[in-house]
Amino acid sequence: MIKLDGKYGSGGGALVRTALALSTLTGKPFEVNNIRAGKGDGGGLKAQHLHSIKALQQICNAETNPVELGTKELTFHPGKIKRGIYEIDIGTAGSITLFLQAIILPCLFAPGKVTLKIKGGTCGKWQASVYYLQNVLLPHLQRFVEKIELKVIKKGYYPKGGGSSFGNHS
Repeated sequence: MIKLDGKYGSGGGALVRTALALSTLTGKPFEVNNIRAGKGDGGGLKAQHLHSIKALQQICNAETNPVELGTKELTFHPGKIKRGIYEIDIGTAGSITLFLQAIILPCLFAPGKVTLKIKGGTCGKWQASVYYLQNVLLPHLQRFVEKIELKVIKKGYYPKGGGSSFGNHS
């Protein structure tokens, strides 16, 4: 079991998102405490982190402790990544791009096509916009898969959200 302290570095959510992606890819479980302890909002899971965990529970049959908004400790045991169509509604302006930091790499290693239909924030505070993802990151990832795309169906901004995107790879 890999043990992480969520107050390491800036104490933000990047540690959780990166740990989720790498754990899913390697099959190694991890535990993190003090999630987002460095943030002035009380810390704990935000919507995009919570929905990253829930999506990976579907995508790789991951097992976790009970999690909800504000949870400060997470134990994550990944299973085998699978193909499929997954619909995720972050429910807030929670960042689609931050959510995808935990999801994209595992999906690239699925044994077939993965389609994600995501609702959340497309452009917001302290995040890369979906347009950055579309025009900068995804063209680099294109080298590793037959096809990868991200379509913005509707824009969603902080604080309300409501944006919608559609992504898939094969």
